[in-house]
Parts: sequence; structure tokens; C-alpha cells
Amino acid sequence: MTEITRVARAFLQDRDYQFDFEEEPNSFNFGLRLDNGNVGVRIICYDDKDFFMVFAFWRGKLPVKNIANVLPVINDINFSTRFTVLTVDPEDGELACHAGVNTDGLVEITPDMIGATLHMCVTCLDDNIDKIMQAAWNAPTTGGQLN
Repeated sequence: MTEITRVARAFLQDRDYQFDFEEEPNSFNFGLRLDNGNVGVRIICYDDKDFFMVFAFWRGKLPVKNIANVLPVINDINFSTRFTVLTVDPEDGELACHAGVNTDGLVEITPDMIGATLHMCVTCLDDNIDKIMQAAWNAPTTGGQLN
């Protein structure tokens, strides 16, 4: 086990997260209950390429027929946040936030790096889900057509 994977595992174990580990790629999978719902989280450690990614997936789905109404809201969120990217899958309405950290050249990888990246992703979803759902459910439908 290389350094990023070791530190990520230590971060999760020290905080008593219940997780599954997949060796290819080195990824940790678990769920979190937030103020505004639940997310699935995946931390992927690319030890040989010196970076890691955190993905947080909203457990609910957006109505596919209204996704075009949500895109301006997601664009505004992405424009106003740093280090995270919020995406929606137009095929199934899956909403996700992700961030990556390049560790090349760092003297040390710390658990706080893992924790801060995790926090950014889940907070982005938790803080914005009401605004996104309002756009999805209250806006006139476009019939699923992206303009």
C-alpha cells in the first residue's frame, strides 16, 4: 500500500467510517448522512500518479425531463465555488460533486488533506441541494431537451 492510500485508510479508520475498499483502483466507498440527505462517497487514490480524487454522489436523482432547467443553477454554483465541480448526468439525473488533489512534490500527505477534500465535496452538495431541487421541480419543463 502506498502513501496516499495509507493516509486515506488511516483518516477513515481514525474517524470510524465504515467503508469498502477496492484494490483496482485503490478506492474507498462509504455513505454519509448529511443535513439535507444522504451521499455516497468514493475516494480514489492514484498513488502511482501522485493524486487523489473525492467523489460525492447524491442518493436521490433529479427528474431527467427537467435537467435543462437545473444546468444554469449548477453553472452558477460551479462558477462561485473553488476546487469542486458539480455535475449532473443527463441520462439518469445523478448529481455528483468531485475534487482532485495533486500530491506531486509534497513532503507529506496528511489526513487533513483527505478530510478537507471530502468536506468540500459533501458540503457543496449539502449546501446547494435545496436550490438545485427547487430548479428541478418548480421550473417549467423543457421536455428533456438541452438547448
